[in-house]
Amino acid sequence: MSYSIAVKSIIITPAAGSPGCFMAGYGWVQRINTGEVARDLRAQCAVLYDSGRPHILVRIDITGLPGPVHDQIRNQVVAENLVAKSADFIIASSHTHSGPALGDHPDVEIVYDLSDAERDEVDTYANTFVDQIMALIRSTAAAPPTPVTLSYANASVSI
Repeated sequence: MSYSIAVKSIIITPAAGSPGCFMAGYGWVQRINTGEVARDLRAQCAVLYDSGRPHILVRIDITGLPGPVHDQIRNQVVAENLVAKSADFIIASSHTHSGPALGDHPDVEIVYDLSDAERDEVDTYANTFVDQIMALIRSTAAAPPTPVTLSYANASVSI
């Protein structure tokens, strides 16, 4: 077996006042990005090739990924033949409470007390977010991979 990998990272911090300014993870309190950023939010992608077959791993700084947003990304990855099958794709979130609200789970109207117009902004940002993540995945898959050697060890220690 031969292995190679391509890795990329992007900043996904929503700008203050953008549709992504509603911060998730603070139930029953509406928190809005005011532009003060202590640490940028990132999305990272690794495409690991196992004998030429791609496996895609994505890690994102968000509270959680609602099912419909996850499905939209996964379905595009599969439809664009970036992986051979759906099982070759993984998304993980860092569970930061400083990330944007995405989609409707949990229900942003109930949890964050958003108006219909603000809820539309969250939906708009969710689409922008999917576009950002898909652009990252595509660019990583198009990048030239670097050959790597994968290994592991098993050990024990007692004190």
